[in-house]
Amino acid sequence: MVSIFFPTLLFAERMDVSPTTGSYVVGRTFPMRIFLSTEQAVNAVSGEIKFSADKLEVVSLSKTDSIVNLWVQEPSFSNETGRINLEGVILNPGYTGTNGRILTVNFRAKATGTALVSFANASTLANNGEGTNILKSSGTASYLIANSTITPTPEPPPLPVGLAITSSTHPDQSKWYQSSDPEFSWRNDRTVTEVFLSFGRRKGTPTVSYIPPVSSKSLDNVEDGVWYFNVQQRTDKGLGTVASFRFQIDSVKPEFLDITELARADRTDPVAKFRFNASDAMSGVDYFDIQIDDAHIGTWPEDKASNYATPPMGPGKHTLLVKAVDRAGNYLVNTAEFVVEPIETPIIKNYNKELGTTQLLSVEGTAKPGYSVKVYVTDKENSEITAIGAVDRDGDFLVTLEAPLKSGAYKLWAEAVDTRGARSLPTEKYSVKVRPSAFVETGTSIVRFLTVLIPLLGLVLLLILMLMHFIKKMREVRRTLRKEIHDVEDVVHKSFADLKRQVKEQIGYLEAAHTRRQLTVEENRILKQLKAHIDAAEKVITKEVEHVKDDIDA
Repeated sequence: MVSIFFPTLLFAERMDVSPTTGSYVVGRTFPMRIFLSTEQAVNAVSGEIKFSADKLEVVSLSKTDSIVNLWVQEPSFSNETGRINLEGVILNPGYTGTNGRILTVNFRAKATGTALVSFANASTLANNGEGTNILKSSGTASYLIANSTITPTPEPPPLPVGLAITSSTHPDQSKWYQSSDPEFSWRNDRTVTEVFLSFGRRKGTPTVSYIPPVSSKSLDNVEDGVWYFNVQQRTDKGLGTVASFRFQIDSVKPEFLDITELARADRTDPVAKFRFNASDAMSGVDYFDIQIDDAHIGTWPEDKASNYATPPMGPGKHTLLVKAVDRAGNYLVNTAEFVVEPIETPIIKNYNKELGTTQLLSVEGTAKPGYSVKVYVTDKENSEITAIGAVDRDGDFLVTLEAPLKSGAYKLWAEAVDTRGARSLPTEKYSVKVRPSAFVETGTSIVRFLTVLIPLLGLVLLLILMLMHFIKKMREVRRTLRKEIHDVEDVVHKSFADLKRQVKEQIGYLEAAHTRRQLTVEENRILKQLKAHIDAAEKVITKEVEHVKDDIDA
């Protein structure tokens, strides 16, 4: 059905002209359009069109509604040689569809006869990163030019130009995708009044109508496989050609992945070889992603004629992890373990157990002739220094580091390596002490001495300053106390003088009374005590004040 009603759909990657036939009167102008139809995305077109220069002449070239976004050189023509040249670029993701307009040529009929138009050469470059020319065929045209007495063939009304369908989810029609929910979009110009859509296992005429016309469509839960999304536009001039977009879905991981290790004659061989066998029914296995132990190694192409070889591995048990990845990105994982046996371990017989910072560390020992010996030296921070030396025919080796070590404690050990890259188990670890040089040691001692002395000197200075401050304060306190004691002494003397005066007045009263009468026993006792006590109190207080003054001056 498709081949009957839409024969242009059978031509993949074709460049055409339209109309292909027609009758025109001398002096009449008419348009000829150059179209591109392609199932694969195209990002560049070029061509040279030749025409009968004695029958036709080019009036103008029009780029209106062209699928070309960028012209490498402006379209040109020569009426003398009968040639039209074009070369342009279609920006990413390129053009896919039928009857995409490239250029319009406006001819004028200038002489009677049959005028021929054909492609002298043409190319369409795929948008695949390689610029592959995928053009398979190109069209021709034949026009009858007659005098005005001949009724010309009426020019058919223009139909909608072939549209370009794009997909944000499945942009490349040649690739597979995991998503089962494709989305599509296209452009409707102002003349489009209706759009027909459909999708199926093959190209076909869409029948589902959308009024007003839509410019995008999303599908949900589409089954795995190869599909075509079909779009057709209608204008007041009629139906345009059907544009189809191919999309491929594979949402299922590969069915199986077998890993087989190939036998090694020597188990110390550090390179293990494997054969991978995997199958994916829908899109097919694309490549194998490989990891050994915790390191990602890279990818390996799906090629049953070759076997995978690991990089040289160290001695011990290893795990090979392989992902079989299909063309949609789905993958299946499998693992295999393999063992690399060690070669003979070297023996360290002599080394510098203790050395200075100006000396080079040397390690001597024995190993199998033909081996190389690699020496490792690490410090407390596990910074690693290595040196390698050959084993002579007698089985002896001498490995010397290229530069002296800094002062500190180190560990050293060694392992053997043969020409295949096979390695031995490491030797035991030995201790190495690197002394600082005499100058550095003296400087270090001075620094240590100063490190202790300077804080002590600072502390002594601080104590001296504090003592001086204390003495100054004490002197200020003494001056203050001395002044206050003098003031107290003056007050005491004045107070006792006044007290003595009052006591003397009382004694005078008693003595006056004694001249007039006989004093009582109690009055005689009071008189004697007043005289004795007032003198004694004055002496005691005066003595204590003098003691305080002496203590302050001490």
